[in-house]
Amino acid sequence: MAHKTYQELMKLEIAACLAKSDAAENISHMPTRGATLEFGLCEIISKFLPHGWDIGKGKIIDNKGAESADTDIIIYNKTIIPPAMLYATSGLYPVESCGYAIEVKTTSTKKGVRSTYDNFKRLRQIGKDNGKDLLTVYFARKSNLKRESELDRYKKIDPKFNTDPVIKIICVLGQGYWYFSPEFKGAQLVGFKWRFVEGLKDGFELAWLISGIINTLTPGPARFGMYIIDNEKKFKDIEKYKFNSLI
Repeated sequence: MAHKTYQELMKLEIAACLAKSDAAENISHMPTRGATLEFGLCEIISKFLPHGWDIGKGKIIDNKGAESADTDIIIYNKTIIPPAMLYATSGLYPVESCGYAIEVKTTSTKKGVRSTYDNFKRLRQIGKDNGKDLLTVYFARKSNLKRESELDRYKKIDPKFNTDPVIKIICVLGQGYWYFSPEFKGAQLVGFKWRFVEGLKDGFELAWLISGIINTLTPGPARFGMYIIDNEKKFKDIEKYKFNSLI
């Protein structure tokens, strides 16, 4: 159950972040508008990260020389990286230290989803080659879609959307929050599913994203993200895929 004090704090932080982004809408230079949104997201996410985790921007690398494309926001554990490696190679983050990779768009478009898919496909391979399951997030301030959902658009791009999607989490303000999850029956894995929270007022989808980040990165059984939102109150399982239906 969410605590009202922390929930109200989150609402204020989101409002401040979006106010900066809205102010940048008057700037004709698109990269500046995008950078303003990225900066605002970095500010708000960093305030809720568990101890030891930090935010950067750049490329995720491995010890074989592989590099990801430039990534807007990288959430990494700075306590396990030797300081000389972290600061001498600014913008390069060893894959073993990384937890999340987030791509940020002011407006979600088919082209934007496709480019994110292509970039994250390369990144996910780096993760798999090193035994690291990176969580990949597509975030947008708004969408150009009128009828279909962002998940419907994504399903047309990723052939493995129902078993091993390249983008694991989709968060588009005003549209909703989706994340891909395994489905268990007891201790047995029986399939997969996409979970969904409908579009919320005042960009509160961002709170669900941050809550998920907190819960994932916090060690042990503590789930501090639950202080911000009630994790089960609004979730819907909208797509389910049993193993027998995937054969």
